[in-house]
Amino acid sequence: MVMSELKQRLLKIELARLGFPDTQYDNERGLLINPSNERVMRVMNNGEISYYGEHDYIVLNHIFPAVKKINEAVAAWENAPAVKFEGLSNYRILSEYNNTVLAARDDSERGYDHGLFYTTWEYSNDRAGFLHGHYTSSYEAAKEDFAVRCGLINRYRMFNETELKLIHQGLVHLGANYPHFTSEQMTNVGKIIEKIELIIPAIKERSVYESHELVPEDGLEI
Repeated sequence: MVMSELKQRLLKIELARLGFPDTQYDNERGLLINPSNERVMRVMNNGEISYYGEHDYIVLNHIFPAVKKINEAVAAWENAPAVKFEGLSNYRILSEYNNTVLAARDDSERGYDHGLFYTTWEYSNDRAGFLHGHYTSSYEAAKEDFAVRCGLINRYRMFNETELKLIHQGLVHLGANYPHFTSEQMTNVGKIIEKIELIIPAIKERSVYESHELVPEDGLEI
């Protein structure tokens, strides 16, 4: 069994985003990460990851989640029916619920390099077409938008990126300026801070929390 061209392409794009632009596919060994290194990491054709002990952190925290996400995206694409409306046959419907669809198209045919391009639509009243498209190249953002738009998740129970940055900034200030907090309270505050940093990794990269640049509302919740 060899790895499909789509999976190879999406993995290469995702690994490059994670800081591993040097990848090479071999039919027998799978996708090689940093192939010039003797102690190479590789994503095998069956989806398993082969690596050395010194790679534990990067594999568990970056490579494994990336491979899992790409496997999900590829499986969804390969099992999805084509959109039947005129002019949209290059899209496939990945999921559908409550008059809302999550669809994707393969942009390699259009000369773009980000692989699959995603959209969420609402059906028109007569279900003869789609309305109000939200578009993104991010699979995770598209899934979240679909879950909110179709009603699986209540948007008012979620925080967007700007709100999370404000909460993070407030909690850091709180932890630094209220020394009378109990150990348990400080632990709980720390857990919330860490959770927000996992959702928005860029926060952790900034040393001065008061200077966070807030992002404009983009219509997508996280």
